[in-house]
Amino acid sequence: MNLLAQAWLLSGGLVAAVYDLRERRVPNAVIVALLAAWPLCGIGQPGGWWARGLAGFMLVGLPLLALALTAGLGMGDVKLGAVMGLYLGPGRGLLAVAAGTVAGGLVHALLVLLGRQTWAGRGSEVPFAPFLTLGALGATILGAHFAAPVLGVARGHI
Repeated sequence: MNLLAQAWLLSGGLVAAVYDLRERRVPNAVIVALLAAWPLCGIGQPGGWWARGLAGFMLVGLPLLALALTAGLGMGDVKLGAVMGLYLGPGRGLLAVAAGTVAGGLVHALLVLLGRQTWAGRGSEVPFAPFLTLGALGATILGAHFAAPVLGVARGHI
């Protein structure tokens, strides 16, 4: 993933995270902007970048969709996660979601331990977009070192 793609993905994730914290939803405009820029971010990439992106989109998006249908995950989080998989590919995309889920779970557990029933006075759900973005940042920086051994993927193909 080139520097332009990294910057665009993380800036879109940051906007989504701030909006999710304030409004409790991920705006479709962010998702559309990320989707529209994805082909441009692939310019100069080695062959097969689009196949890795589509694999990441599906491997990250489908489990999140299943969670949205059964466990109450928001559809904005599903779309954001799938687009992150598109940019990051399957290995780093799954790593980003796993890291974001762990971070979000730890914050939620901390809230429970502290006896707080709400997140900033807005209900018991913890917004997930900030943690997805944090996971994407971590996967972008550390992904080649962690995703390959954990997922058993060749280092240059994640």
